[in-house]
Amino acid sequence: MMEKSDVSQPISMILNGTNYRHWSEAMHNFLKGHKQWRYATGDITCPTKATCEVDQKFAERLEDWDSKNHHIITWL
Repeated sequence: MMEKSDVSQPISMILNGTNYRHWSEAMHNFLKGHKQWRYATGDITCPTKATCEVDQKFAERLEDWDSKNHHIITWL
């Protein structure tokens, strides 16, 4: 069962080299629960600007992706 977490420590378990299997399962569940798993796997990639896309719209999509990507980096 996953404990309630905060942004600075998403799971209570710290990876120490001997607990990878348990840590990775906890992190997988955490990322799936926060709809971030597909970012971590690379299924959702950094957006590229479409030919007919307005610069502001692209900038917003890029900023959203970058924010989610950096959340994951911080959690790991």
